[in-house]
Amino acid sequence: MLDDAPTTLLAGQGDGTVSPTEDWEFHRRVAWHGDLRRHPISSKEVKAYRGQNPLSTIATLKEGKEQILDLVRARVEESDIAELAERDGESDSEKLFVLIEARRGQGKYRDELLALWDGRCSVTGCAVLPVIRASHAKAWRDSSDWERLDPNNGLPLTANLDALFDRGLIGFDDAGQMLLSHELCDADLDLLGLPAPLRKRPTEAQMHYLRDHRERYALT
Repeated sequence: MLDDAPTTLLAGQGDGTVSPTEDWEFHRRVAWHGDLRRHPISSKEVKAYRGQNPLSTIATLKEGKEQILDLVRARVEESDIAELAERDGESDSEKLFVLIEARRGQGKYRDELLALWDGRCSVTGCAVLPVIRASHAKAWRDSSDWERLDPNNGLPLTANLDALFDRGLIGFDDAGQMLLSHELCDADLDLLGLPAPLRKRPTEAQMHYLRDHRERYALT
């Protein structure tokens, strides 16, 4: 799934991400959302959100963009979990279960992440657990198994903040101050009560992952 990117991301010629016949300028404006080869999205599904077929071109998604990207994220999670379940030669079934739960933001990963923040949202202090998501900072696909289970690689956030963080609309600097995407207007920020800092300064381990997140989304 391709989309105009807020940052310059290079996609190597012929690596399967972008056709090697495309101009290099196009390669410089590509953001990778996920590998949908296992669970592809059909043109019929895109049409349901956009009101038209994508035809044979890659266009900027405006109408229905967020709904389509939500569908992409759901399919990518399904693919990640299927890939874990199909690992060849993996004898440690307990480790696989823990990884699958971590991909869903559940289980041991969620428990340890919440423990680092006193069982509360890292920004608001909300302790209503059903509305708190265990979000990864460094992207799952770019993380090792160890990083995927490291509770420092994430933040417990209320659902609205988690959605913003997951989409790169907010991030945090080394001091825990919130960074904002230019896509958020003043009216949005007023309604959301943002910016708001983390409740405590990140540790060195947490800073490492938060840097990766903000560099990925070019948040400064």
